Amino acid sequence: MDSAYDKGETTVTKVAIIATMELTPGRRDEYLVELLAHRRRSLEGEPGTLAFDVLVPHDKPDQIMLYEVYADQAAFDAHRKGESMAEIARNTKGMLASLTGLPCTPAE
Repeated sequence: MDSAYDKGETTVTKVAIIATMELTPGRRDEYLVELLAHRRRSLEGEPGTLAFDVLVPHDKPDQIMLYEVYADQAAFDAHRKGESMAEIARNTKGMLASLTGLPCTPAE
């Protein structure tokens, strides 16, 4: 089977991220306010940000999960290095205990 690469075509692969954020105990509600503002800025101001879902686990009061989709790796890199990311880092200093992310390719 010939791939798009073999035919000289270039394909753009979307990038999805599933992230788990462990927060400083008791800070989830405060962090969530900043995260939802970051979500809005990302979706409205970053053309390559296609989806940004914030998930609040029922039984883990100090955890938030994210599901994000970007048009391609360049869009994800721009998001990570963008002003909105810098702003949330400034506004939430000391609230985030750990962040793990799992990069994925959405099946289409």
